[in-house]
Amino acid sequence: MRNRVWILSVLVIVLAVSGGILPAQANLPLPARFSPALERLLRQLPAGERLAVIVHLNPPADLAAPAAQRGWGMRQQAVIETLQTRAAQSQKTLLGELQTAQANGEAGRVVSLWIDNSILVEASPGLLAALAQRPEVAQIVPDYDPANPIVPVEEQPAPGPAAQRSALPYAGPPEPNLAVIGATDLWAQGITGQGITVAVLDTGVDATHPDLAGRYRGGTNSWFDPYGQHAAPYDPSGHGTWVTGVIVGDGTGNGTTSRSTGVAPGAQWIAAKIFPTPPLAQSNAAVHLAYQWVLDPDGDPATPDTPQVVNNSWDFANPGCSLEFQPDVLALRAAGILPVFAAGNYGSSPNTSASPANNLGVFSVGAVNNNGLIVGSSSRGPNACDPSRVFPSIVAPGVNIYSTDLLSGYIFETGTSLAAPHVSGGLALLLSAYPHLSPDLQEQLLVRGAVDLGAVGPDPDYGNGLLNLPAALSGLHQIYIPLISN
Repeated sequence: MRNRVWILSVLVIVLAVSGGILPAQANLPLPARFSPALERLLRQLPAGERLAVIVHLNPPADLAAPAAQRGWGMRQQAVIETLQTRAAQSQKTLLGELQTAQANGEAGRVVSLWIDNSILVEASPGLLAALAQRPEVAQIVPDYDPANPIVPVEEQPAPGPAAQRSALPYAGPPEPNLAVIGATDLWAQGITGQGITVAVLDTGVDATHPDLAGRYRGGTNSWFDPYGQHAAPYDPSGHGTWVTGVIVGDGTGNGTTSRSTGVAPGAQWIAAKIFPTPPLAQSNAAVHLAYQWVLDPDGDPATPDTPQVVNNSWDFANPGCSLEFQPDVLALRAAGILPVFAAGNYGSSPNTSASPANNLGVFSVGAVNNNGLIVGSSSRGPNACDPSRVFPSIVAPGVNIYSTDLLSGYIFETGTSLAAPHVSGGLALLLSAYPHLSPDLQEQLLVRGAVDLGAVGPDPDYGNGLLNLPAALSGLHQIYIPLISN
């Protein structure tokens, strides 16, 4: 059954009614399991108010055995059932006690999350202090931190073409960015992404756009709004529509698929709207729910409706390391999905990597222009979570990228948000040619096929180099077929 959660504007209410920090709250003793952000928000919380938090529990599920399952569907089913079993076992007692807390007014809404073994709860400070003393509780974090929210990875339009917005198709040959990565070479071989589904976690998608309508998988398992606001695909800002157009836009609005804006015009898309439509407040728990949905869109682990690719053109608003979504991306990877993330637009200084793009198991994508020059705003390494890991993983075109827009329009946009879907679309092409490649093998092919740019070898600006799909496919042709996970 699909979970739907209404996100209450708890912090907005707090700020509206608060005339200052109450002494009793300011002096509240803070347990060690409170995150620094939670400590800060609790010190600002007026007496009598509850705060929405995510309670992370120990231990996490061990996904080594289910990830080793042979067969795409069997592996995904094993991962989902392992995560659900672990959460049910470790959360049972605590959920029962939270029901009691709800009855006595100490707790409001309670939502169990199985993907990262956590519980969303609106709790009083006293209840939070009690929860922090429980042995199964690892850490308690705010559901929403106004000082560091998740945001779509956006950049102001560059002068010239990037500022153009039109309801008319753009005339001309196939987009140069598609040729730069070699997508058109794979099309010439009959590889367009057929048979592959890409999930887009973003602001939503305008499914009425003629270039996207025919690529929507459709049905009851292809759209998810964790905020419960929109029953059908919807995008109030356009960001998710731009991203989706780079992945699968098929050129229908231009009257010919040769005018595709998408790297994989034969693939299908599904989407989860992880950013709410105002006035609802943002929620990190909504993102966890979206990842749960990605792994099991119809609520039946035995049904093979999980997407093969997941694009994430979003991050936390501040560079640095946050592990809030580390369990989610590792779960996707265990299920056979390589999580693709925009590296962020916090450059050009070094040490500007952002999470979750710098988390373990993520494939991060920086932005270059069509001549291979790094975009000034593209985030740079070293990796804030682990300096030994290359950041970004690779780079892809991200300047003046022509894509689909709201109201059946088209737009030029710039940033790593537009670079990441080049890789997601590229994976759809590779998986269309060779289904069920393991995430490790997908990553290996992309890295080994990349064109080295900047300093020789991996570097903190260009990572392993520029996305090169023909080279990745050529490398795949040379691999001994029994090594391919299936």
